[in-house]
Amino acid sequence: MKAAKCPSDELAITNCALINPDDFPSDVKHIEVATGPSQHFMFSVRFYSGVDRGTVGFSAPQRKWATLSIGQPIDVKPFKPQNAECLCSVTLEADFMLKKT
Repeated sequence: MKAAKCPSDELAITNCALINPDDFPSDVKHIEVATGPSQHFMFSVRFYSGVDRGTVGFSAPQRKWATLSIGQPIDVKPFKPQNAECLCSVTLEADFMLKKT
């Protein structure tokens, strides 16, 4: 698959990666994106037919966090957390998102 730009500002603020409904079964809620051997990122997903098959739409902050470039090949698979899995740490950052004019 390949990384792509999120198709709209409204979808970008959902903080979900966007995937075409034909790419994964409808019960997939999260994906694991691998950009390298030790670079794995988990995203919640929304299905959106406006995203081309074989691509995943990411917002600018998501691409920055996961060090993704538009058109970059990525390995994507469904992520289903096990009951025994938990977060070890989390870092939260809040900021204003302004569109450059």
